Amino acid sequence: MEMNPNVSRAVATYQVKQTNERTRELGKALRAYGVEDPDSLLALPMETYAARWLEIRDERWQLRESAQRCGRGSPADVSIAPYRVIASVPGDEVAYVLYDPGAARSPGANDQDPRVPRVMVLHRRGSTWSIIPRDDLIGWGQMVNACG
Repeated sequence: MEMNPNVSRAVATYQVKQTNERTRELGKALRAYGVEDPDSLLALPMETYAARWLEIRDERWQLRESAQRCGRGSPADVSIAPYRVIASVPGDEVAYVLYDPGAARSPGANDQDPRVPRVMVLHRRGSTWSIIPRDDLIGWGQMVNACG
């Protein structure tokens, strides 16, 4: 209301509640990286951030996190099939890896339809190859925590 005196108290209260909720949700997302605020996330060394990014996309981590959120402690160890590399196309600066994540990670709309393989892109800097990250690179993507 201080910034915009034309806004009613009810609208201003709603806007503050929405902002607070977004801040709480951001805090939950950042805790997966072991930090509490965006500045701490930006201060992480790139290697630490990258390792954590990969870890939180691992299906085993996602299952443990889901079990904790639902109050079940640790889930039983679940056997998860490895990814299968189909082919790779190396280049001087960029390489492509064609891989199959497996049926459990990418169920098709129809069991009769073949799964579409995924492509991992790698970039070389000096003598080191780095994976170009994407949300659908590994894991199950965004998980929905449905407790019940």
